[in-house]
Amino acid sequence: MHIESRWALAVGLIAILVTSVTPGAHAAPAPFQPAAGNAHRPTTVARSDSYPLRVNSQGLNVRKLQQQLIWLDFDIDWKEQLTARVGETTVKALQEVTTKYFWDSQSRVDGSLARRIRLLAGTIGDLPAACMGVGIHICADKTQKLVRWVEDGKVMLTTHVRFGVMDGEHDTPEGSYNVYLKSRDAVSQINCIPKMYDGCLASMPFALFFNGDIAVHFSPTFSAYGYYPGGGSHGCVNVRSQEDAIWMFDHTPEGTPVLVYAS
Repeated sequence: MHIESRWALAVGLIAILVTSVTPGAHAAPAPFQPAAGNAHRPTTVARSDSYPLRVNSQGLNVRKLQQQLIWLDFDIDWKEQLTARVGETTVKALQEVTTKYFWDSQSRVDGSLARRIRLLAGTIGDLPAACMGVGIHICADKTQKLVRWVEDGKVMLTTHVRFGVMDGEHDTPEGSYNVYLKSRDAVSQINCIPKMYDGCLASMPFALFFNGDIAVHFSPTFSAYGYYPGGGSHGCVNVRSQEDAIWMFDHTPEGTPVLVYAS
């Protein structure tokens, strides 16, 4: 190769190198632009928290609803509580609450149903002053259809119950009482009046008597059939869960205060 050619080649290479490192020689990369229509889209997942609430709705209204259902002794999975999401167990609790209180079943939670649940639950954790004293208290709420077993102002057990049929004769009387007798294998003869017959005796296991022949006790019939229109006792407080009835029987001494009230 001739010297001139070599010189020309060298000059060309130098020109290329200078151009490649000169600022502004290449266009700067364009700043990131969101796709059309996405300029204001949030980076977090949008959550639907307005009524009506449906499956997978999330947010503050769902969390409040779940807390009210839990206070009313309906089970909500901890993951659904953590995420404030309407999932399988929240849906199940909503089905159970409409069945228990004889409300129309709904596939979603509109503002009307949410309000009914809120009014029924009241202020979460709020109980009558008579339930909040020192020692053990049995607090039977006829409106919520619940018994809460309270010790030193802390609710230790909540259980679903039913009361006397509200026909003017069998309604469970409200008032303050005390457990005066415990009977593990009590039976009622009320169905045997005016005449005894085979099968007329009604089982009242794990009974805590507090007002004459009225007691808090486990009800096999209630356990088997649950809540249904017209269902109820002759005045007693029927406990649906045998496990809960046994626990209360074992942990409740005679003399324990009993409050029957409507919230």
